[in-house]
Amino acid sequence: MRNILYMLLATLSYGCYQSKCDSIIKIEDIVLYNANQAGISYCKLVNEALVGDSKAIKELFCQHPSYLDGESSYLHSFYVYKITQELGEVKIISVMKSFNSKELMYYYSNLEFGMQQESLDQTVKDAFPKLYDSLWNGENPINSQNK
Repeated sequence: MRNILYMLLATLSYGCYQSKCDSIIKIEDIVLYNANQAGISYCKLVNEALVGDSKAIKELFCQHPSYLDGESSYLHSFYVYKITQELGEVKIISVMKSFNSKELMYYYSNLEFGMQQESLDQTVKDAFPKLYDSLWNGENPINSQNK
């Protein structure tokens, strides 16, 4: 009975959650809700990343947000891809050139997965050739690590 009551309250609180995110990238409610539950202003992070803020880019691109799972995790990768498109390769390179190889590998993974969410038949190399050459020295960092 206690578990049923808890699930009902959780469902009601999600249903009553008013999400509002004024951004050029539409952020789904499930992501905003999960981030909000962890005390994270995901919308603010996205908007800061969209103006090239290196801290926001690092936080969104180079680690897995522990507060996201399931569908919201998939959507997060898609937003990384959309932010990359919005900022453009030159801006991303200038911001990320000082990031370490682990951070860049995680970004690559996020970017690749985000592209798949849009059902693109392109690789990161095809869609972002400057990034691929500059940040990853023309090699897939995932494959390079497995050698």
